Amino acid sequence: MGTNKFRAQSAMEYLMTYGWAILIIAIVLAAMFTLGIFKSPVGTTCRSFPGYVCTAPVFTGTLSAGGSLIASVGQGSGATWYDVGYVYVPSSASTSTPTAAALGSASGTGEDWVDVANVLSTGSTVTATLPVPAGAASGTIWAEYATTSGGTPSVVLQVAKATVS
Repeated sequence: MGTNKFRAQSAMEYLMTYGWAILIIAIVLAAMFTLGIFKSPVGTTCRSFPGYVCTAPVFTGTLSAGGSLIASVGQGSGATWYDVGYVYVPSSASTSTPTAAALGSASGTGEDWVDVANVLSTGSTVTATLPVPAGAASGTIWAEYATTSGGTPSVVLQVAKATVS
């Protein structure tokens, strides 16, 4: 009987020692994931400027052939925007600032404006699918809107910087 008692105690010590070791490893791994150590430095990002929203960016396509940047974009300016459009302007574009009233036209940037909302209240977001030309790994997202209902879009603002991969 005495030998079984020592075997049981030895087994419990073995389980406790390895149990604590596994628990510590799990905590360290969780902390590393939380800190982003395992995240790839290359990825689709969208950094919005103060007062604007650009989240959940997803790039569909390839850098060599182009594609679409799908992102949740919005504004928190305190005013309502009308006839809202967005465009992705590549960093390599000859014209870095697009022109107003350009919904559906190239406006010198090489990219089309995407009409995303008739009305965009402050604090609201919409999903925009923005065309990205081939080789345009980084660029700026611009918003265009009118200040009055039925008005011509005349305000153009930088909303975010985006990188696609």
